[in-house]
Amino acid sequence: MRLPKKNGETPANIKCAVAGWGLTKANGSRSNVLKEATEKMQFSTECKHIWQKHFNSGHMICTKFSRRDGGVCQGDSGGPLICNTKPQGITAFTWAEDCNNPQYPHVYTKVSSFIPWIKQTMEEQE
Repeated sequence: MRLPKKNGETPANIKCAVAGWGLTKANGSRSNVLKEATEKMQFSTECKHIWQKHFNSGHMICTKFSRRDGGVCQGDSGGPLICNTKPQGITAFTWAEDCNNPQYPHVYTKVSSFIPWIKQTMEEQE
């Protein structure tokens, strides 16, 4: 799997895969098997409008999802957001009261913003 380009943008509405062992619904139980779901990239402006000061479009991206299909929840933090076979995000946060509420996009750390740091760190390990 290749890393995304530095400052690369993933367009809205692209389907992405998420995975984790977190809660299967808000205040539910943790999964004992790895679960996978599909979410779609959301416009950063929409995320900023909803999450306001908690969302930094320079370092974060977010997704929309359906209540029926769900997605990430508490306990999934650190898990991948894979779009077009590339890691685009790392699960950061959801709405704590109901992670399955589509009015609150799921938020991820934007991998492309950290490409220089990732490459530098990898070189130091060689």
